[in-house]
Amino acid sequence: GVWFVKMKEGNIAAFVSSNVNSVTESSGIYAFYDIDTWGIQVYLGRSNNLRRRLKEHLSCGSKANATIKMLIQQGHNIWFSYSTSSNYKGAEAAELNRYLSVGNKRVERK
Repeated sequence: GVWFVKMKEGNIAAFVSSNVNSVTESSGIYAFYDIDTWGIQVYLGRSNNLRRRLKEHLSCGSKANATIKMLIQQGHNIWFSYSTSSNYKGAEAAELNRYLSVGNKRVERK
């Protein structure tokens, strides 16, 4: 079966324009899942404007994550979820400590 990290909004949807357009412009965190690989979480990100950032990923432009861009261009079935948070940097760090996504780089702290 497919397993997803449940964000507090609980919405898991196909990563398509109509779904992205309904996302809030609030700050928060978001996750991408590759349905073609049993729903593995492939990227976790944060933004001060969720809708804008998700549109950047969807466009596959220069601001899109390389892993997500590659999966979209290869025709993978990508889904996403999100959670609003005023402390989106802390929320992202907490989620990354729980689940390291394949598209995220581990940052060494000095």
